[in-house]
Amino acid sequence: MKELADVQGGSPKHYLSIGKVGVRNVRVPLNIKRGDNVNHILADIESYVDLPPGRKGADMSRAVESINSIALDRKDEISIENVTLEIARDSLKRFTYSEKCNVSLKTELFAETASGSGRKSFVSYNLESSTVLHRNGNLRQKIGVEFMGMNACPCAMESARSIISDSHPEAEEFLKQIPVITHNQRNRVRISLETDGEIQVEALRLIEIGESVVNGALLPVLKRRDEGELVVGAHMNPMFVEDIVREIASRLLKEIGIRDDTTVSISSESYESIHPHNAYAQIESTAGDLRKSILNGRAGD
Repeated sequence: MKELADVQGGSPKHYLSIGKVGVRNVRVPLNIKRGDNVNHILADIESYVDLPPGRKGADMSRAVESINSIALDRKDEISIENVTLEIARDSLKRFTYSEKCNVSLKTELFAETASGSGRKSFVSYNLESSTVLHRNGNLRQKIGVEFMGMNACPCAMESARSIISDSHPEAEEFLKQIPVITHNQRNRVRISLETDGEIQVEALRLIEIGESVVNGALLPVLKRRDEGELVVGAHMNPMFVEDIVREIASRLLKEIGIRDDTTVSISSESYESIHPHNAYAQIESTAGDLRKSILNGRAGD
């Protein structure tokens, strides 16, 4: 049989380097193990390498082979960020002419969650991870999560308190001690961390911290008491979108070890119930600058 020509290994018409060449929309099943729990997910993966100016094309099949080597040959992974790192490492072994590999992954995780009454249902979380690995060992990783929570408006609450007090002056002192009516909204929270070196924080840990701020996950199945407790909990701690991103940032810095050079991005978007628009807030800064800002604020109190 005649030997097939290596077209990719030929010379290009124009000697120009290419920063990213590879494959996208590669979908594979993965098992992510955390403690005794194994999460079965379907991941959408992109993988790219750089191409030197003297080579016509990249061997695309090698990129898919690297992805499949992780999805097929390994039974369980400890985290989605470890998946992108291992794919990048394998790719650089196969693409001997490339100096770096860029791998990204997006997936949806379904977690079984129980309400206060014990009713179980599934909650979905969007997760993403990326790794940029250089042949010289330089590494940059990113991990991100997205989930839905609930918040109650503190401004409308205080306005309602004043209006009710005007109508019932005899209850004014009592009304100061309890939460009163306000409008509620679903709130979409996004958290991401990006740093040089390996990410040391699990995606599920970011979700735990974020949900602790927005009164827990939104659950598909709620009985009457569950609904009441959810609403009361949100009203006991009414928050603007600004409050949410600040509180999450503060808890991240307190509860997990984030290096000062880590880029932290936190956003909160409220789907307003009394407005035709959404409210949005975002913090994006290094962990070091966030720590300095908090310390300076305390010093000024």
